[in-house]
Amino acid sequence: MTSSVNSVQYAKHIGGFGLATLFSRILGYFRDAMVVAHFGGGSLSDAFYAAFRVANLVRRTMGEGALSASFVPILAKERQKGNQEAQDFFNALWSGIVILSGSVVLLGILIARPLVLLLTYGFTSDPVKFDLTVELTRILFPHLLFVTMAASCQGALNVVRQFFLPALAPVTFSLSLIAYLLLLRGGIFPFYSPHSQIIGLAVSAVVGGLLEWLLLLPFLFKAGFKLALRNPWSHPGVRQVLFLMGPSVLGLMTDQLDVFVEMIFASFLEEGSFTAIYNANRLMQLPLGLFGVATASVALPHLSEKLGKNDMAQYRETLGLSLRLLGFILLPSSIGLMILSLPIIQTLFQHGRFTLHNSLMTHQALFFACLGLLAYGLLKTIVISFYSLKDAITPLKINTLEVALNATLCYVFMGPLRVGGLTLSASLSSWVSVLILLGLLSRKIGGIGMRVILLSWAKTVAACTVMALFLWMGRGLLAPLLPPFALVLVLVPVGLSSYLLTTHLLKMEERKIILGVLRS
Repeated sequence: MTSSVNSVQYAKHIGGFGLATLFSRILGYFRDAMVVAHFGGGSLSDAFYAAFRVANLVRRTMGEGALSASFVPILAKERQKGNQEAQDFFNALWSGIVILSGSVVLLGILIARPLVLLLTYGFTSDPVKFDLTVELTRILFPHLLFVTMAASCQGALNVVRQFFLPALAPVTFSLSLIAYLLLLRGGIFPFYSPHSQIIGLAVSAVVGGLLEWLLLLPFLFKAGFKLALRNPWSHPGVRQVLFLMGPSVLGLMTDQLDVFVEMIFASFLEEGSFTAIYNANRLMQLPLGLFGVATASVALPHLSEKLGKNDMAQYRETLGLSLRLLGFILLPSSIGLMILSLPIIQTLFQHGRFTLHNSLMTHQALFFACLGLLAYGLLKTIVISFYSLKDAITPLKINTLEVALNATLCYVFMGPLRVGGLTLSASLSSWVSVLILLGLLSRKIGGIGMRVILLSWAKTVAACTVMALFLWMGRGLLAPLLPPFALVLVLVPVGLSSYLLTTHLLKMEERKIILGVLRS
């Protein structure tokens, strides 16, 4: 078993990442609330979020996914050889990133129109909306160059066990948009048409990406890394990254293709559907980003280190601890969000031009998306585990199956459930992937202590049942008496307290680990 000291230290790394992510998410909600308050939940915001998701496909796979998953294990191995070896590898890799991402940006700008046509065909019924989406996509593509360079810095800092700052750096994106929207509200650009204003929003997003990279540079230099252009092919480690990154890109692209399956079907739904799905995903991303992404990001260098030492017992314990902690945090988060989704959405977004109808659409999307919250978190860590084992083919195969299943379910559920049918389809298909990949991973590494994990999850379900009863009864009693903001303010502490008390009575080790981190 992993010692309690190691467990707490591992959880501290996750906590540091999560704390930075919390700050980033809070700013993100201010940003999104300001966007929909200013532009509403209609065609302008639909066009912006659709364009952002088109550009985000490449960003998620190259910038935050395959790149980090592929080069962190190799950089960790090079660093064990010596600082100079790590520096040589990093410079060669960074040079390759600049060349590759710059080329992709140019290609994306050139093929923006057919790309948008493929992914949002339903927009063609409104030529103005379609053309605006194409224009915004072209403006947003350069964001990729800056975030991939930032991702290389983040990965290097993670290898030297710095997790807080790399997770905090993306706040520059939100700050840039918030600053722009405040200038609009202040009347700095009174002559701007709504079309020009949404174009300015896209430009500010690109500026935010540039600032993210610039913020990380001083800390990268302090950690002993320098930036120097060199021939990417001069280091054999770069070829290893490309060999692993190829299947990783395809695997993570299939993961992102779920988003675009939603986009294609949502483009045929009523106006505001894109914005509803985007805002629902943003709310779900709070617990997922705080803990799901944090756990996967922290797990990768830890698991790579265990492999480097050929310590499979510790590898299995680290992985098992990750899965138990994910269940402990994400399952109650999903239950709480499902029960309190509408008052939370009304509190955060129902201002300005964002109406009750927009809130109800977002509520429906969020409710069904929460059914897959734990699955999304588990998938991130399970897939990262395959990457640490230098196996990107297995996740690719299963992700391909999952995308096909998701598309089929979207077709089935879209008619009766509208936007909720799309998020339900993603949830169900993600759970299928989790079950298959978990079985394959367990076989690959000789077991992961599934008995201990299932016992932990069973206790978590019992505690969540108690919490759900308190929240359900509290909402029924207080909803007619309190406005949405006050209802959320009262019931969130009630739900959290009932959950923690029940886990205390059940003597859950995960509770002790989490509280130990919070107290330290």
